[in-house]
Amino acid sequence: MLRSFSNVEKRLENLGLRKENASRLRVNEKRMPCIGSNKLFPGVEYRNYQLEVLEKIDEGFLNIALVWPRRYGKDLFTWLVALTYGILKRRRLAYVAPDLKRARDIMLEGGYTDANGEYLPLVPNCSEIVVNKTTAKMRLSNGTLIDFLSAEDEDKFRGPTYHGLFGTEFNFGPTGYIDAASPSLVKVGGLTMVNTTLAYQNGSYFRLLEWEKSSEWFVSRGSVETMLKEDGSRYTTEEEVQAYRNKVQNEAKVRSEYYNEIVLDPSTHIFATEVASMHETGRVKELDFSKPSALFPVMDLGINDKTFILLIRLSKNHIEIVHEIVNNNEAWLYYFNECNSFANKQQCYIPQFILPHDANHRSSQLNGKLMTTADQFRAYGAKVQTLKRIGNKDYSVNMTKENFGRVIINSSCTQLLECLASYRKEFRDKVGIYVPVHDNASHGADSFMYAIQAWKAGYLTTNQVSISEWSL
Repeated sequence: MLRSFSNVEKRLENLGLRKENASRLRVNEKRMPCIGSNKLFPGVEYRNYQLEVLEKIDEGFLNIALVWPRRYGKDLFTWLVALTYGILKRRRLAYVAPDLKRARDIMLEGGYTDANGEYLPLVPNCSEIVVNKTTAKMRLSNGTLIDFLSAEDEDKFRGPTYHGLFGTEFNFGPTGYIDAASPSLVKVGGLTMVNTTLAYQNGSYFRLLEWEKSSEWFVSRGSVETMLKEDGSRYTTEEEVQAYRNKVQNEAKVRSEYYNEIVLDPSTHIFATEVASMHETGRVKELDFSKPSALFPVMDLGINDKTFILLIRLSKNHIEIVHEIVNNNEAWLYYFNECNSFANKQQCYIPQFILPHDANHRSSQLNGKLMTTADQFRAYGAKVQTLKRIGNKDYSVNMTKENFGRVIINSSCTQLLECLASYRKEFRDKVGIYVPVHDNASHGADSFMYAIQAWKAGYLTTNQVSISEWSL
């Protein structure tokens, strides 16, 4: 059995902290050694931009985003704040990385390299911390529990009551986990802190822009040219930046990691330019439901995978995406009911469900009978239209790009926006070409492309006129 923390108040005082308010960190004489000398960590002298963040927490900000350059200490700083937050009071915390491998690496082998190239551990080896490598959990001897989680596992954030949420590199993975954990965090007045360098103009990037406008968030954002020492000199010199430039031979990477600038690369991120244009022209906005209308569910079906549904309505000049339904491994009846529930709530109706071509071929059991997905929806009472298969993915992508200007997306469809901005292709040596990647972003992107295909085919209408599908 681990020895408990003794004389916590005195220990915090010795570390430059005082426990005036259990939900906030306090700064004492511009120094916060956190878990100081001969305790869990050696003393840490904080830089002025880091002290500014601590002061904002002290003022009562509970939502913090750090957008700092390479080697500016964002991971170490976030971890030390998380660990200190857990020592101040017994809490349950979540530490989140873009994927499970990265999350486990932080816990099991996590560390960073200082300016001299020396490896320093993030998770100390001491008697006051127990690490469970199997469950990816860490427990402090005061009872604080820290879960190490992947940003891809949104459902894991909905059950537990977290008092603190700490995320690393949020621009490199999905950010829906923040929404999933938000209700419990708001209820208990918990702290959210996420960090990243900027690399992609994806959903997390546009979320960051909204945070910068919000009075509930403090965003610390800068570059090697703006985040300076008190005497005005740089922490990272131009010579160091140039050395890195010579090493990587990739100017986009240099602009990302040292200047937090995003260089759009449409050759790899398929819809990045179009999504950016939607935001710039105001075509991502809150949509009105004051008038009853027809809604058409368009689906990308997941078998042992993610199912992504978009509910579409037509206005005079635009295709409006009003709602998204996303889940994993649920029965088709669940999605049928979810669509109808949303439509009824908005006093709308569903003329027919639009399913992909494979809905006519994929089969599963319904009431002991093997039925295709399309037939199961019909058995529930739905009118169903299946799309034709498009063999050439580039053709579908190009037709979608051509019609992006007709689309308006409800600002609540955050997962769709993130999927569209993150949808990418990569070079495959075996075939010698770039091909779209099947990953977390591809489900929403496919559903969006199906919506464009359904509109071009004339299926998004209550007057089911026979219109031949676009040339395939």
